[in-house]
Amino acid sequence: MGLHVLDDPSLVCRNRQLVAESLGPVNNWVVGEQVHGNRVAVVDETHRGAGGFDVASAIQDTDALVTSSPDVVLLTLAADCVPMLFYDTIAGVIGVAHAGWRGTALGVAANTVRTMCDEFGARPETIQVALGPHIKSCCYEVDERVKQSFCEQYGTQPSWFEPTRDKHYQLDLGKANESIVLNCGILPHHIDIHPLCTSCHRKLFFSHRAEGKTGRLAGIISLKR
Repeated sequence: MGLHVLDDPSLVCRNRQLVAESLGPVNNWVVGEQVHGNRVAVVDETHRGAGGFDVASAIQDTDALVTSSPDVVLLTLAADCVPMLFYDTIAGVIGVAHAGWRGTALGVAANTVRTMCDEFGARPETIQVALGPHIKSCCYEVDERVKQSFCEQYGTQPSWFEPTRDKHYQLDLGKANESIVLNCGILPHHIDIHPLCTSCHRKLFFSHRAEGKTGRLAGIISLKR
């Protein structure tokens, strides 16, 4: 589903068209550039089609998208990073976020919740969050540099790191993002975390850590009229 990873663009567009048969035309889709940051873009019907058929038209320098428009389909693309979907059932606002280790350390999930609340009057207690398939701690070893990036934001010893060997750790990206949205006021029973590891289940998913050059899965959300 990703146009930015050297897959055949015609096949990717065909895949997107197949998905669009049930979710609405690709002309309504909006995709961010995804640079492993924490910027959130508020989009509406004027942004329809951005990144739908090509990389150049994607919303630049953006890893999260928020909208209240039922004419817009939001996408987030991932292959080990956490694809996150957000929905406030009362305010009628949705969001997506792409959370790799950098975006997680920078609080992209918290920024998404904050934008939904500030721009659309959403409330944390009515926001539901889904964490799609991502690499689990069993397959995700990181070094001291990554850990320090988290420590700068969240304290000296975040519980999301399990020591393995000298200055290396297993990082639980799902647990990290769960903790971040809980701290935003999201209710525990409003958080759904996909149980499978993308690296362990490469017949079902793509894994950049395990495969290097690979495709992308898509997390997709839209509001119905």
